[in-house]
Amino acid sequence: MRLAKPRSQLDRSHVMYLALHRSGWQMQKQLGQLLLDKLLTIYEIQESDYSRLLALMEQYRDRPMDLADATLVLTAEKTGYRQILTLDSDSACNRIMKNIGLTQGKITVPESTTLEEFLKLPYIEESPAWEYINGEAIQKPMGGARHSLLQKRLVAVIDALGSNYEAFPELRCTCGNRSVVPDVVVISTNQIPVDEIGDIISSGIDFAPPWIIEILSPAQSQTKVTGNILHCLRNGSQLGWLIDPSERCILVYQPNTLPDLLAGQDILPVLGDLNLTLSVNEVFAWLQRKN
Repeated sequence: MRLAKPRSQLDRSHVMYLALHRSGWQMQKQLGQLLLDKLLTIYEIQESDYSRLLALMEQYRDRPMDLADATLVLTAEKTGYRQILTLDSDSACNRIMKNIGLTQGKITVPESTTLEEFLKLPYIEESPAWEYINGEAIQKPMGGARHSLLQKRLVAVIDALGSNYEAFPELRCTCGNRSVVPDVVVISTNQIPVDEIGDIISSGIDFAPPWIIEILSPAQSQTKVTGNILHCLRNGSQLGWLIDPSERCILVYQPNTLPDLLAGQDILPVLGDLNLTLSVNEVFAWLQRKN
């Protein structure tokens, strides 16, 4: 990964300043750790680069493209990197990068990095958590109020059953060379990993949970979330829900069968040992706030 840096305009202090004002201390900490881990270096724009920068600004003048946007494109051209970390949230910048085949918001893990090495990185449990998918470390987007409320209510309802299962929000699940952090997982109490004194360990679980629940956020890719659910099903999960608050529907995934799209008064399937009857409408009714 490379971060574009005009020689006289942007230094590490400025990067940290922008990070602070974009996302606070957590972003500063993550950028600092990337530098320490040598996953991010500063690329300096040379005087000889300015003719190319001006050419890019002219080429994309209908967007428009400013100097900062042009440095991102130049950095990709010079380094061969197709994934660029930028603190610029401007929509025009995002459109330009998409049009020329660049992507944002991801860290490309070097080819020599294994899943085990990823799990040792110090920032992966920051909020929102990082996941390891197909050789990439990808940070989950923030869920928002509806996401948080559905997550909270699901955990409360499942735990209130008094069964041999417990629901956990944001519990890391590592299996099959992938490490994901579903919104809710439901596992048997005898599967909960504990240390030598009986406390639950903080590193998550190393198996696919019996039941995985994902709540689709506006900024999330449904394809990626679906991929995580299917991966867990291939590795032993019995049930997966993909909740879409915008469409007021829930996709249900089970092994060896096509997914079901449920809505309205449809009753949702649960694990066989759970005495829970819940309709799709009842789930989304949790979002309503009436005087």
